[in-house]
Amino acid sequence: MNFLEAILDVTVYSRAKKDREFPMHRLRRRFTFWTFILLFAFTSRANAETPTAAATIERFHAELLDVMKNAGTLGYVGRKAKMEKIVPAALDLEFMSEKSIGARWKTLNASEQTHLRAALRNLAICRYASRFNGYSGETFQLLGEETEPNGLALVRTQITKSNGEIIAMNYRLHQVDGRWLVIDVLLNGNVSELAMRRSEFSTVLKQEGVDGLITSIQKSVTEIETTPTRKTENKAS
Repeated sequence: MNFLEAILDVTVYSRAKKDREFPMHRLRRRFTFWTFILLFAFTSRANAETPTAAATIERFHAELLDVMKNAGTLGYVGRKAKMEKIVPAALDLEFMSEKSIGARWKTLNASEQTHLRAALRNLAICRYASRFNGYSGETFQLLGEETEPNGLALVRTQITKSNGEIIAMNYRLHQVDGRWLVIDVLLNGNVSELAMRRSEFSTVLKQEGVDGLITSIQKSVTEIETTPTRKTENKAS
């Protein structure tokens, strides 16, 4: 016996045993009433358990802020280790990798796609570890969440620097298995980072092919990790 049958058994059928002439219209009303209650309860519970797009960004910002506040202690290596967990939990790196290559992605073989995903994932993590390298009073503020066509969400935020400068930072997200993940970062509020990467990578692909693009990405990672600042941090950590 399921939950609905148990309720009906207690509220209706036990009473019907006492009165074999129990009116069917009253039985239908009671059935409709309890069905509505159950559906409402289950829907409310499901909605309560599904995190919002804004919640994803708030958690992301909180984790970034924690890394910034401990940047010196962590060093570059420690920050990168943190970002290995933080970034993939908030960003749909696989989706972003495909879209940053554009229509050319479908023409790549499985091996090329795998190597590009790995290279782009590493580049994204290195960039976050490099950029969030200290804290001087910056704050993140959530401004709102909007629903966009095709089930997407736009979360508007801003970063206030210690000197009072405000930088708009918006995020576009989609749902994957009940989780909201970032698919694009809008720098200064409206400049698509995904579109910038697509333009950059498209040029390299045309001139040097897939292998050339992978080499270019790996070179960017090397440059990030071998700057004088990185070397000093690596020794300190």
